[in-house]
Amino acid sequence: MRRRRLIALAALALLVAVVGVGLAVAIGGGGPDISRREHTQLENAAPGSSKHPARGLVVPAAVRRAADRLTLPRQVAQLFVVDMEARYPRDPFFSQFRQRGWGGVVLGPDNFVNPGQLAALTGELGVVARQAGIVLPVIAVNQSGGSSSAFPGLPPRAQGAIGRTFRPAVALSQARAAGRALRKLGVNLNLAPVADVGTPAGPVEGQVYGDDAGVVSRMVAAAVRGYRQARIMSAVSHFPGIGAASADPDVATATVGLSLAEMRRRDLRPFAAVARTVPVVIVANAVYAAYDGVTPAVLLPEVVGGLLRRDLGFHGVVMTDDLVSTAPVLGQGVGATAVSALEAGADLLYVSGGGADQKSAYRAVMRAVRSGRVSRARLRLSVLRVLALKRRYGLLPSPRPRPPAAAKRPSRAAPARPRRTAPTRRSRPGARTVTSPRRRASPRRAPPAPVAGPPAPGRP
Repeated sequence: MRRRRLIALAALALLVAVVGVGLAVAIGGGGPDISRREHTQLENAAPGSSKHPARGLVVPAAVRRAADRLTLPRQVAQLFVVDMEARYPRDPFFSQFRQRGWGGVVLGPDNFVNPGQLAALTGELGVVARQAGIVLPVIAVNQSGGSSSAFPGLPPRAQGAIGRTFRPAVALSQARAAGRALRKLGVNLNLAPVADVGTPAGPVEGQVYGDDAGVVSRMVAAAVRGYRQARIMSAVSHFPGIGAASADPDVATATVGLSLAEMRRRDLRPFAAVARTVPVVIVANAVYAAYDGVTPAVLLPEVVGGLLRRDLGFHGVVMTDDLVSTAPVLGQGVGATAVSALEAGADLLYVSGGGADQKSAYRAVMRAVRSGRVSRARLRLSVLRVLALKRRYGLLPSPRPRPPAAAKRPSRAAPARPRRTAPTRRSRPGARTVTSPRRRASPRRAPPAPVAGPPAPGRP
């Protein structure tokens, strides 16, 4: 009896162990390597989404339908923002844009001849996109003020001059004026304001609102509000701050030697002030002693998915700093750098320079998605986030509402004739009139109703 009891207990223990393993596999995922990688990628892009990848983002149904209509190559292209090598609508760049369908372009001084020419250039992008069935692109420019601006003579004033007024209202009005001027030229994203806190002889000295974190925070918040009032996107840079960097990260490898605690007290404050309101944050390509001191911040999941998204609660679009400048820091190509940035949690991948680097980066991301290194669920998160941003600013037209079901067309048959009644005798006042039912006329048979044909073109 005792032996049977021991055998039964052993069998029960084995059953519990098997069920426990099954539950662990069900919760943690099937493949130990691929599923773990996918879990990490989803968490970097949208913390908490790995549990419910399909519900990782709350976006309108129209955005999901737009994403469903995109082929895989078009989805990958939506994540790229590239330099536009063109001045006129007939330049070769437009045939490349028609073929690839980039998510966005960046304009600079080389694209500018005069306001009329620039408006024609940006207008042609819209024409080509509509003709080719491409989602309208983000058209970006770095118009942060003063000598840093791509288009001289247009607002805003230099950020240093604005900061010295100590009046956020000035930052707001300057941003609003800049936004309105850029919209007239067809630009819909300004890569501004710069949210770095300056230091004496630092790489961004003169390009920032000042060296006081409180002043910079108030100015940045006001500028973001001004761009929003002008109905133009803004992008703050360079997260998590390069004010204390050893050099300009776009020119040489730059190191920020501050600890994370020091960064929280100073450099991160302007970004925290706009984390819930700014649509785009640009992550720097500097390296930080607070992390490994080797890898650029834009390639670190701890910075993108951890510090920016999880700690500051940013739910908007993360854009990389120039990946062509980032790649040499680790001694690798721009393609590998683009894939690493996507794995770290970035949404928009900025690739400057010529078509060779852009093609290399695009093909590398395509290979990573097709091979499973970057999961389809991870790709979809960024595509949805980019399309949602475009819809918010009018670049993803809302589908025309389906008209209500048309009422049945009235029959063309002649209206039924009233029943004929027998003539009545004129009776004296107060007498009752009687109608005879036996002389009821048969109504004419109506011709058959016309058969409804196909709806007119363009109608649902």
